[in-house]
Amino acid sequence: MIDTAELRTEGESLDLRIGRTVRRIRMRAGLTLEGLAAVSGVSRAMISKIERGQSSASLGSLESLARGLGVPIVNFFSSTVDQEEVSVVPAGEGIAVTRAGPTFGHEYRVIGRVGDPDVFFEPYMITISERVEGQPLYSEHGVEFIHITDGAMRYRWADREFDLHVGDSMTFDASAPHGPVKLLAPSVTFLTIAARAKHRD
Repeated sequence: MIDTAELRTEGESLDLRIGRTVRRIRMRAGLTLEGLAAVSGVSRAMISKIERGQSSASLGSLESLARGLGVPIVNFFSSTVDQEEVSVVPAGEGIAVTRAGPTFGHEYRVIGRVGDPDVFFEPYMITISERVEGQPLYSEHGVEFIHITDGAMRYRWADREFDLHVGDSMTFDASAPHGPVKLLAPSVTFLTIAARAKHRD
């Protein structure tokens, strides 16, 4: 769930700020609540609660909404970080979200944002503390960089696998299937930065 204890503004919860952003993007896309529910698989009632800040959206719900709206999930957090040319996030802070499933669990921490009109730039600190066997791989446009800060893991890119340890870095074309396939330590923490050009109509 979204950690509402972090990155609040005075008198306004993080849930409300994210909800307003979801509504703004939905309206821009010309979708009704029913329309977004149809393309995202999230119920109309849940979308309404999220937009009004009455429910803490799970990462899964936000991912479904992002897919339905055709935007990266980080766009929903745009109002939670100062939209200036410089963004500073103190150690241990950021927007913490947790993804969980029957065979794996990740903690994602959004640690920055750049409001560039031409490029999506998404930096995260990710911690994996559960087995990753069976986890689906990822594929998206752009370039991705990862750097191991704690622990170790085996990472797959295309049809190749790499054992990565503390201090190791990897940069790759993100359009090829990629993702962690095995923990080589009890847990692993790594920085990942995804960058891709924004498509213009």
